[in-house]
Amino acid sequence: MNTLQINLGERSYPIFLSHDRLETLPDNFQQQFAEKQLFFITDTIVAGYYEKKIRNVFKSLSRRIHVIIIQEGEDYKNLTTAEKIFTELIQQGADRKSVIVGFGGGVVGDISGFVASTYMRGVPFVQIPTTLLAMVDSSVGGKVAVNHVLGKNMIGVFYQPKFVFIDDIFLRTISRREIICGLAEIMKYGLILDKTFFEWTAANYEKLFSFDKAAVEYAISRSCELKAQVVEKDEKENDIRAILNFGHTWAHALENLGNYRILKHGEAVFFGMLAASHVSWMNYRLNDKEFKEIEKTLLSFLKEILADKDITQFLDSVTWDRVWNKMLSDKKAYQNKLRWVVLNRIGEAATEENIDPTLVEKSFVYLKSTIQKADHVIHN
Repeated sequence: MNTLQINLGERSYPIFLSHDRLETLPDNFQQQFAEKQLFFITDTIVAGYYEKKIRNVFKSLSRRIHVIIIQEGEDYKNLTTAEKIFTELIQQGADRKSVIVGFGGGVVGDISGFVASTYMRGVPFVQIPTTLLAMVDSSVGGKVAVNHVLGKNMIGVFYQPKFVFIDDIFLRTISRREIICGLAEIMKYGLILDKTFFEWTAANYEKLFSFDKAAVEYAISRSCELKAQVVEKDEKENDIRAILNFGHTWAHALENLGNYRILKHGEAVFFGMLAASHVSWMNYRLNDKEFKEIEKTLLSFLKEILADKDITQFLDSVTWDRVWNKMLSDKKAYQNKLRWVVLNRIGEAATEENIDPTLVEKSFVYLKSTIQKADHVIHN
């Protein structure tokens, strides 16, 4: 087992990276939370695969764990679900020393952290991510939130976990579609921070689909390292951490317009990164050669996403006015101005507030045209 430390002063915590070592999990809890009640929050899908296994693992400590199961999916990441969790915590006797464990993908981690940050004014929180996207992104950095009908992650706080336990055993039960979602965030780290990593991911992604041990471990550990470097410099997104939102203003708008049911987050991020790269190129930051390299790489994934007719039909129906209005309600907007993340080159990103909306609209037109061309190739 490898350990990566997130250094945030008194809020520092370790990320434990393991391979098929779930039996070590109780030791981590015993060291920090001996005798404390453990409340695992998970969804219906993860519970079906792993609830029994997790309960058996903790029998070694002769400790009973509580399991709270919520519905699976982004459209359940809301205050209604949070209130149901609060009710179960109260009914089951959770106190200020109880530990909440987010055991699932990004939705579970986000809502579990939000509940932990607010229940009895804050109780300890642990992340055990079970999807590739959650392992490399949402479980690291302390952003926790729920959605509002008018926007994604509009209600939330920064609340760091006590530790994160990542074991790639969970990847064996997720779909290829979920792997693609995780690859979006992995690609993002390469685009904004590490060109070599971007090129490695483009060359090795099939190894991730086949669960090659070395490739999976490297992809996860390098992603966590890169995100940790940014979070340690800017925990609460006042400055450099904003670059982690590359492509996300576009993505959140598309997710919301589809009521969080058409596009998964990672899929939307792929579309968002292509549009944001085009904005960077139009804004004379990204050169022709690198833009074409990004376009070619991202399209190889987008073609697989666009094989789903529901997605192509949805994207065909989306208009610029609707996308722009959703962007303006994004939590990163200020006085009707958006803080864009652009690429200077592959491996280097920056923020920019003074981008002409007409330029952004041109990138939307480019995105729609590119999608239509790809769809024609796929379905004809």
